[in-house]
Amino acid sequence: MGRGESSSKVHPVHSHGILAYAWDYQTKKFLEDAAKKCRKDIHVITFDVPTLENKKANKNYSEVLWPAALPEHELVEAYLAEEHKFPFEPRKVVADNKCRVFYDEEDRQLLEKEFLLAGLRIRSFSENTKAIMRPLGFSPFGLGFGSMIVTYRNCPNNCPLALWWGDPREHSSGPLSKWYSLFPRRTYVDNYDQFGVV
Repeated sequence: MGRGESSSKVHPVHSHGILAYAWDYQTKKFLEDAAKKCRKDIHVITFDVPTLENKKANKNYSEVLWPAALPEHELVEAYLAEEHKFPFEPRKVVADNKCRVFYDEEDRQLLEKEFLLAGLRIRSFSENTKAIMRPLGFSPFGLGFGSMIVTYRNCPNNCPLALWWGDPREHSSGPLSKWYSLFPRRTYVDNYDQFGVV
């Protein structure tokens, strides 16, 4: 065996709540690729973790916010007119949908519409909005990831902007002062502050 090589196996176990299929796959692939570069043998194991459907191929059965229709609104039209690598594809309403997150299609569509409009309004507060900041949550494409999972610990940034964006401590002229978040995000700096690290 050469220098830096290892024959031991590491079995990291991930068990932090609900996963989305794409996240689970991407994380496993990233860790396994990184291990190969270091000549390590790593196996990523997940156990007893409910997963939410969010793959584009299964968008009609998605368990995240994925609008079936877009409201007629100037903010929606302006957003769709921006250059996007992957144009929006609406979810089709299917009769046999066994979604575990949304039980009523009419209520789901209302929620998707209102979070979308609120997110677009929030984006309009900033002059230089980052492309990854989508109305339904951080994502490299589309309208956003659309997660509805919030815990007592934090609200992830892949949830709709209306849930977490904003800061009441911000000066009144700043964009963050224009929206009061329902679940203020705790940043890494906030977490360090509570332990007196910074």
